[in-house]
Amino acid sequence: MAGREPLLASGAQHYWGVGRHILGGQIFDYWKDPLGFTIEHWTDSDLLTASVPPQSHSIFEGINQWGPNPPADLDF
Repeated sequence: MAGREPLLASGAQHYWGVGRHILGGQIFDYWKDPLGFTIEHWTDSDLLTASVPPQSHSIFEGINQWGPNPPADLDF
């Protein structure tokens, strides 16, 4: 959120987020650059060490753990 505020203040066009990706756990928001390309602004939030047991996760369960659903025209 700290990085989001300067982007908004600069007039950047917010596109989607703030949310949290399931795979990787990154906190994200997406922006459009002046040419209309989608840019992901993110930060990592998880600390994994050898004491964390491995788990599996289906990539088909979605890309967003919390936050708004992606826009219909999301171009990844």
